[in-house]
Amino acid sequence: MITVIAVITFTACNNSDTNMEHDNGTHVSAVIKLDHSIAIGDEFTIQQQADGVTQTLVLDKFKFLISDVSVKTANNNMISIPNNVAGSLIDLAKADDKEVKLYLTEIPDGEYKSITFGIGVSDEVASGSADAQSRLFDLASADMNWSWNPNSYIFSKIEATNKLNMMNHMAKSETEDADNLWIHIGKKGDFDGFRTVTLDFPQNITVKNEVSPSVHVKVNIEKLFTPDNGVTVYLGAPNSSDFADNYANIFEVHHVHPLDEAVDLEDVEQDDHDHSDSEGSSHSH
Repeated sequence: MITVIAVITFTACNNSDTNMEHDNGTHVSAVIKLDHSIAIGDEFTIQQQADGVTQTLVLDKFKFLISDVSVKTANNNMISIPNNVAGSLIDLAKADDKEVKLYLTEIPDGEYKSITFGIGVSDEVASGSADAQSRLFDLASADMNWSWNPNSYIFSKIEATNKLNMMNHMAKSETEDADNLWIHIGKKGDFDGFRTVTLDFPQNITVKNEVSPSVHVKVNIEKLFTPDNGVTVYLGAPNSSDFADNYANIFEVHHVHPLDEAVDLEDVEQDDHDHSDSEGSSHSH
């Protein structure tokens, strides 16, 4: 599962601990910080149709699976990270101030210039070895597979409520509510919603034992509907193919921190576990 913690402090490298188990995958090779433009519960606008009329929606859910992660070296060699290591579920509901952190491990030491990942699960992976998908299966069990076919993946989903439907004082027909947004993308029949995203770093990052460099990536959710390069997706008749295509437009590398203090994955997971326990103890049932 993807691990989210509340805060990571970014400092220049001053970690003298050289005993971190880099070869065994506990050293975090790099941190990808996904900084979303809006949070769950925030408002955004979308065109109803091509006539320009807009509707205001309140975001209820935003989730997507990441698979087939690879990084490109400074010498243009591609290094693939197995899905059982790097497969992740990005869930905005678990963000800390709109930010979700993806911790990558098992990247060989060296300089890297870009990262490539899939949104969803490719047909090649989905129809391949079950053992190689064990992590993806676990991630998909968190509301990312179809109830009618639990062995298939939901690649991405976005759900939002039309603000008109939240305003009880407004008179409207009992049978004609304003449109809400509900888009779940996967593979069905001839349609395959799997898409690949490549992000170039503004400067190379160096993977080595002494640091865990981070890459700050802005995720502009609104560009799923009004992309800089792509086709507008309308609320009244959303096109699944256009929506999937637009995923390539929502990610933008803002900056990198090449010398962040080294992070151990076991510490991250423990911090997240402690945070979850403290949250649970504060709730009454």
